[in-house]
Amino acid sequence: MAFFLTKSCFVHTPKCAGRWIKKYLQQSVTITDREYKGTLGEKNHEHYAPTWDELKDKKPFAFVRHPITWLASLHNHRMRKKSSYATNGHWFGDKFPLEKIGDNDWNQFVSNVCKHPNWIQEYFDMYVGSYNDKILIGKMETVEQDLLRILDEVGEPHDKTKIIGKGSEPHRARPLGTQTRLRQLSKKQIDNLYDTQKITFEKYGYTKDFS
Repeated sequence: MAFFLTKSCFVHTPKCAGRWIKKYLQQSVTITDREYKGTLGEKNHEHYAPTWDELKDKKPFAFVRHPITWLASLHNHRMRKKSSYATNGHWFGDKFPLEKIGDNDWNQFVSNVCKHPNWIQEYFDMYVGSYNDKILIGKMETVEQDLLRILDEVGEPHDKTKIIGKGSEPHRARPLGTQTRLRQLSKKQIDNLYDTQKITFEKYGYTKDFS
């Protein structure tokens, strides 16, 4: 999914506060095109990153989050959302080959990810990778401050009063499932995730700590 604004474009990385960001963008900026509407129509769905030709002169920006909390949130989401189009009812291995390692058991899923170095970065790169260093990145953990910073940086006309003070509002769907998964992780699992997915931790400035 992407929101095309006046001078920029929000590219949605799944499970990174997209629902919150969409809510407050709709209140504070002018949306020129969005999912299921406008010139891109059905093409502009949740799992979509615009090409440079589609962006034209609009500057892309996206959000990420701590790699381990993201992984737990992804698993939580897949287990809650059963689909007849998904492999094993939950995972979209045919649509997204990276999800072929998906497993309904949380601990097995973590083990599978650890066997595939840089798997989390490859997943993020489905959305932000094609832009290289020409995309602005914010963090879910500081979503309010980073969204305001990015809108200022790209010169996007916006009403900041619609955003200020809203960052503390809940923006994660069903966070209890995510937190339960995080509490189940052993130190060894956390260390293995860090060692095998280190490129993502370092790229976005995260440590092992996700408390």
